[in-house]
Amino acid sequence: MKGYSVLVVERDWAVGSMLTDLLELDGYQVVVARTGQAAIQQVHTSPPQVVLLDDHLSDMTMAECVSVLRALHPHLPIVRMTTNNQWDQRGPRVDMLRTLRKPFDTAALLSLLEGATSISGSIPG
Repeated sequence: MKGYSVLVVERDWAVGSMLTDLLELDGYQVVVARTGQAAIQQVHTSPPQVVLLDDHLSDMTMAECVSVLRALHPHLPIVRMTTNNQWDQRGPRVDMLRTLRKPFDTAALLSLLEGATSISGSIPG
């Protein structure tokens, strides 16, 4: 999906850098935000086609960030990135497209993004 934009919201510089390299090699335009507030500002200024959102932000909860992102763009595909295998049973329910487990399976990540960008491309706005 050449040219689609992905916002990576990741507090860990190394993970954000790795995702940037991987996704840019596959033709995506990537912007990295290190905090929830930076992600909100980026979506407000220049909405991406999909958001990859770390579930441990330094400045707000993931649910708070998703709530604001949904208020800005209700149909924006958001993929939760996590290392926590138990989150689905214990964590808050938030409106996500999908959950992606760290460490990432590259083929699964790219397949997920291809599906997310085709959803995003069919949504007006």
